[in-house]
Amino acid sequence: MIRPTASGIFVVIVGVMSTFNLFAMYAAQQSCANTLVQLLSQEQITINIRDNLDREKLAWYSRILANQAPALRIKVENITDDNIKYLLSLCGKVYALNLSGNKLSYANTQALASSDTLKCLSSLILSKSCIGSPGVTVIAGSLNLNSLSVLDLSKNDIGDSGAMVIANSKNFINLKQLNLGANKISSEGVKKIAKSENLINLSDLNLCNNDLDDEGAEELAKTETLDKLCSLELCSCKISDVGVLSIAFNGNLKNLKKFYFSGNGISSQTGSIVYRYFSIINGYTDWYPGNH
Repeated sequence: MIRPTASGIFVVIVGVMSTFNLFAMYAAQQSCANTLVQLLSQEQITINIRDNLDREKLAWYSRILANQAPALRIKVENITDDNIKYLLSLCGKVYALNLSGNKLSYANTQALASSDTLKCLSSLILSKSCIGSPGVTVIAGSLNLNSLSVLDLSKNDIGDSGAMVIANSKNFINLKQLNLGANKISSEGVKKIAKSENLINLSDLNLCNNDLDDEGAEELAKTETLDKLCSLELCSCKISDVGVLSIAFNGNLKNLKKFYFSGNGISSQTGSIVYRYFSIINGYTDWYPGNH
């Protein structure tokens, strides 16, 4: 359900458990339009911030939510340099923050990384945020974000330099899910990821739509640190049958149960062999014959 407010903030609430007239309560105090909001604790709240952001209303809104939910999932759209610091100051109970699609400046990224209110953050989504390798360096160096278990940096053109920064960051020791899709990462960058001693708890790794070839696939296959991987996504890269077979049969990824590699031009024969192998060894696979 979507409800607009007079100040241009759009709130999307998913699910219905407890209902209260949030903006009607605010309207009683501020003579604003009456808007009914349905709030479900633990569900995502989307705040679309326009140029005419009413900070007083947002602050009041945040205090109400803080009293209603012990932890929040928030997605913010149209963030700007003028209001990101203020917004972050209101996020004391946020455990999942989604800033995907925002064009984050270097200053915004620094504000995010230095925010003490995000020390308990477990999920950070920065997909398509234009942060590049410099922004990744700031994120990776933040002691305030070392509780992250989910990190999505897809579509940021971080390149091999960004992949190396991630691999070398001791602050990512708790990461379980890492999405680096569509980042212009070659086999050289994948090599750094595969040898990282700081990503030892990863269970899900997405490297789709990157420039890695069979050399990168073989680096993943012989990894000695990513042995906890259960899901590996390598769709639409530059891998041949050789790379896929290396990961499936010659590697150290013994816990792998989900292996996505469509869009690589893999032969039907190889695809069928790998499918049968995963079906027998792991019980199931999320790759299906003919999907290549």
